[in-house]
Amino acid sequence: MTEFETGDYYYMSFNDSPANKPLVAIFDARMETLAKEGFLEELYAYWMVDMPEPLVALSGNNK
Repeated sequence: MTEFETGDYYYMSFNDSPANKPLVAIFDARMETLAKEGFLEELYAYWMVDMPEPLVALSGNNK
């Protein structure tokens, strides 16, 4: 696992291997659920950082 910074946001990345494909699918599904339930917004607010625009769009909360 590694993190890299692009602009002001940090992103999770996975190695492109057959073993990681199920992990990527789980990560993507859970991120969508967490965004739509508002959990990610609370988490980013707690840490006082801006939520990345793709997650804002995913949450349906386009402030």
